[in-house]
Amino acid sequence: MGFEYQEQYGNSYILKNCKIYDDKIDKFIIRDIKIEDGKISKIEDKIELNTKNSLSAIDLNEKLVIGGVIDAHVHFRYGNEEKETLKTGCEAGLNGGVCFAIDMPNSNPPTITKQLFDEKVQKAKDDNCAINLYFAYGVTENNYTDVVDDAKFYKIFMVKSVGELFIKDYYKLKEILMQNKLFAIHAEHKNFVEEFNQNMEKFKFTTHCRMRDRYSEINAISEVLDVLYEIDTEKDVVNKIITPRVHFCHVSTKEALVLIKKAKEALKNVVITCEVGPHHLILNEEMAEELKGLGKFNPPLRTKLDNLALIEGINDKTVDIVATDHAPHTYEQKMKDNILECPSGIGGIETLVPIVFDLAKEKKIKLEDAIKMVSINPSKIFDISNSLNVSNMANITIIDLCDNTTIKASEFKSKAKFSPYDNMTFKCKIYSTIVNGKYYKNY
Repeated sequence: MGFEYQEQYGNSYILKNCKIYDDKIDKFIIRDIKIEDGKISKIEDKIELNTKNSLSAIDLNEKLVIGGVIDAHVHFRYGNEEKETLKTGCEAGLNGGVCFAIDMPNSNPPTITKQLFDEKVQKAKDDNCAINLYFAYGVTENNYTDVVDDAKFYKIFMVKSVGELFIKDYYKLKEILMQNKLFAIHAEHKNFVEEFNQNMEKFKFTTHCRMRDRYSEINAISEVLDVLYEIDTEKDVVNKIITPRVHFCHVSTKEALVLIKKAKEALKNVVITCEVGPHHLILNEEMAEELKGLGKFNPPLRTKLDNLALIEGINDKTVDIVATDHAPHTYEQKMKDNILECPSGIGGIETLVPIVFDLAKEKKIKLEDAIKMVSINPSKIFDISNSLNVSNMANITIIDLCDNTTIKASEFKSKAKFSPYDNMTFKCKIYSTIVNGKYYKNY
């Protein structure tokens, strides 16, 4: 796995014979795309080559061409450079066909002030990151009224994260959520996590699944939804003066999805969306002892029935997006046998596209839904301009659905060159990635 910038194309060329999904008419069509000065200038049935301009033509032979993939949940470890940096995280994204990423606020120190947020943004600019990188702002009980214009959303942790980056008093939730902001929520109930952690055997990796049991997620989401049902009838919300928006991160259980589905159907004035992680789609707790540290993340591995429920959630539109929760650690840390010493989190940004589009090739989800999960829906939720429209910057992911990818973690661009998917083969391949008009060939 790797990528190479195709300097000969510059930022002006023509993509021929692109297979495009048009969600306005819900059909796949074949089109040519002309890119000039980094922007999409034409999308037509056939674009003839102009000898005066002598633009290069890249024949894609009906490979799938989609608006640049968005990974809306990554941890690029700002302040913990031994694990990852903004630069290596973005290179990993490019290697995985990802054009946009949103970095979480549980950095070192946590991003809970405007000054720290601005420093992070400036660091990304200074590093000349390979993809488009955005940031979330961390919510505490002291800063929840802060307005940060460049924040893609405001992140709430319901269980302890880094420093003061979590909500201790759930009675504050209504006051916090009654704002014109998009809040993303890590929903694990602190009381249940604390209870499950007591008197637990600390030597088996299956124990981690019990220490953060499914009921911690179910009850945390229920707690938030109870608040949202109450907010939904508030005068300012009914009159659209305030429009609360809540996005549930990495939902992992069947019961939680049922609660979210019911809420989406019932709530009239509150906007709810949710994501699942690719690891929760294809890995389960039966693999915990075999995977050891490579299978330790929060929320933890669930059951095979949960795998199926999350996939069904994509099919019935309860699930809005798939995002990786890319959270690398050092190899030495992840290899520790004591589950209390082994940190939670795995890399994932380089395997997002193969996993999601393999599900489509296996006919477990529709191809158009795979595109929605990683491109169309996150662009709408997080207001990211990635669509294949004339005048947009050319941020494009090209996927070969007739080739395979065998994961070789040693070739990752992330600092974490290990993966639970190492040596697994997926029935698709990232062919090339275009970031702001620059054409990179993936291999």
